Amino acid sequence: MADKDETEGADIAGDVLIGIVACGVLAGDADGEVKEEEIDALIEIVSGFLDGLGWTGSPDDVRAATGDVAQQISDLGVAKVLAGLPGLLTADDQRRIGCMVAVAVLGADGEIEKAEARMYGKIASALGYSEDEAGEIWDEVMDAEGEEEAE
Repeated sequence: MADKDETEGADIAGDVLIGIVACGVLAGDADGEVKEEEIDALIEIVSGFLDGLGWTGSPDDVRAATGDVAQQISDLGVAKVLAGLPGLLTADDQRRIGCMVAVAVLGADGEIEKAEARMYGKIASALGYSEDEAGEIWDEVMDAEGEEEAE
């Protein structure tokens, strides 16, 4: 696993986009289905994270990647998609964004079920994070969401 930060706007395509979207789709699918509202939230969340990195893609790119990932989950199963995440997200910042997207998707509806929290743990573990590191990312995202709601 690479220990580097190398994501730049022009580089967020292909495998990296699929990997980040996969983290969100896996999180959204933790309860057994991805609803249209969750897809819309996922597109907004992923686009927001990536726009902050100077990404030049569009929400349509995220929607297309969402469909590709959903098909992979259907064809290969959750375990194989999870196992493939490290090969898609090879830089530290890519993996961190993947985890942050997963947490944001889980928190999008205001309720986080046990199955969803467990899925986040699986995503973070697949990306090489310890339980403590995953907890720090979780807290960072949830604290930021709480601050946004307070504004």
